[in-house]
Amino acid sequence: MPLEEVNSLEATAEYLKISPEVLRRMARSQQIGAMKIGAKWLFPLAVIEAYVEQITRPQIDRYRTGMTPQSRERLRRTN
Repeated sequence: MPLEEVNSLEATAEYLKISPEVLRRMARSQQIGAMKIGAKWLFPLAVIEAYVEQITRPQIDRYRTGMTPQSRERLRRTN
């Protein structure tokens, strides 16, 4: 499903493979950027892409090196 420039709560939740209620809670607690217009939550594509990058970057780094970023930093400080 391709995403548009601004997406509804339902479309964004489906894309992220989470329930709309979980996404709504994330938006309320500012874990993910969103706009609320009236009763509708809207999610800009750039915000969704930034969120996905934020949550996947540590996993990609760990996969490549076998270490978390925190472990690499501790190792760098000790050398």
